[in-house]
Amino acid sequence: MRARIALLVAGTLLLCTSTGSAFCRRTVTGGSVTVPIVAWQVMPIEYRISSNASAEVKAAIDAAFATWAAVPCSKLAFTKGADFDITATAFELNQLAIHVFWFDAANSANWPSNPANYAHGWLAHDNGGGLDAFSIGINAFNEDWNTTGGDNGVFDVQNVMTYLIGLAIGLDESTTAGAVMYEDELAYNQVTKRTLTDDDKNAAVSLYPENDGCTAPPPADDCASGPITDGGTTTGDGGTPLTDGGTPLTDGGTPLTDGGTPLTDGGTPLTDGGTPLTDGGTPVSYTHLRAHET
Repeated sequence: MRARIALLVAGTLLLCTSTGSAFCRRTVTGGSVTVPIVAWQVMPIEYRISSNASAEVKAAIDAAFATWAAVPCSKLAFTKGADFDITATAFELNQLAIHVFWFDAANSANWPSNPANYAHGWLAHDNGGGLDAFSIGINAFNEDWNTTGGDNGVFDVQNVMTYLIGLAIGLDESTTAGAVMYEDELAYNQVTKRTLTDDDKNAAVSLYPENDGCTAPPPADDCASGPITDGGTTTGDGGTPLTDGGTPLTDGGTPLTDGGTPLTDGGTPLTDGGTPLTDGGTPVSYTHLRAHET
């Protein structure tokens, strides 16, 4: 079992046998602003896989996307784009697509997170509820993977990707044990998360109903998105100082927080690794997802 941490990565009535749902939908907060539930606004959603992944890995990833696309009463749909060169593509790529980066040993130097993490995610949204981009990083240099069900100390690609795609479409961690989106149960030598539960299907319909006749139970009352991070360091959100390489950012001595209006220090725009830092409401803001640890 992995240590639990949160990522900062669907007409007729949906017929499910569960009596209630505890799925969660992702929200993003910035300063005093709570961004609406985030979801993709254009269908189908394009996804692309780095070209260094093997044919077997790519097929497993394709199968995970197909699982979510098959939810009854959901308009979720995906189209596969061209493979991309991982050596020439920035992880924080603000492009209207889901990019899956297979970080093998040859590309480990560009891994965007702690090498103890088995996955890392990043998203861009428009501060109005629209997802603009999502990047999924898979740690294939410090973790072992296969496409045949995993093994002792080995992850099954499709099993993990089904969970990560749930995050990429705007879901958060479910509070329902047994659900794909219940991350506490994610493990080596496991295939159970290849198959969506009623809770996962309800979540997809809640975010992406095919028509007005498609409904789902409400999400859990205790949903809470994980802490937002800045450059991989947890900063909290709204009131917690932002840092750039560990140095607190200030404006005339006042600690800066994150949220939307470009931040300046004496008139000079502040960036973190080239990304403009904001406080209040620009059309696109960038949110690191806290990645998963083994």
